[in-house]
Amino acid sequence: MTSMDKRMRLGTVAITDEQFARLSAAREEFTMDSGADAEDLIAEFRLRADRGDMWGSVLVELFDLCDLLTFRGDHVPADWEYRLGALGPEEPGRGDLAGYDGQTLVSYGDFLITMRDVLEEQDASY
Repeated sequence: MTSMDKRMRLGTVAITDEQFARLSAAREEFTMDSGADAEDLIAEFRLRADRGDMWGSVLVELFDLCDLLTFRGDHVPADWEYRLGALGPEEPGRGDLAGYDGQTLVSYGDFLITMRDVLEEQDASY
C-alpha cells in the first residue's frame, strides 16, 4: 500500500480527493478552534476507533458527546440530529470527555459529523 492509498482512506473505507479535502479542512478548523485539545481528542479517538467499523465508532463518539453535553446543560447543535431518549439525560460514562469545555466538544462533534457524512457518502453506514 502506498502512502497515497493510506491518505485516501478513512479506516478501511476508500474516500475521494474531495472528501479527503473536506476532512482535512474540518480537522484544521477544529484545531484552530481548540488547539492542543483538538489533537488530544483526535488521538484518543484513534485509539478507541474500530478501523473496520469507522461509521459505528464515529456514532458511538457522537452519542457520548451528546450525552455529556445534554447532561451538563450545554447546547447540542440541531444539525447533529440528536434526540434525547425517553428517560432523559443520564450521567455520561465517558469521564475522559468531561474535562473539556462545551465549545471544544461542539467543535469536536462538528469534525465527527464531517467524518460521518463522508462515511455515509461512501455507503459505509448500516
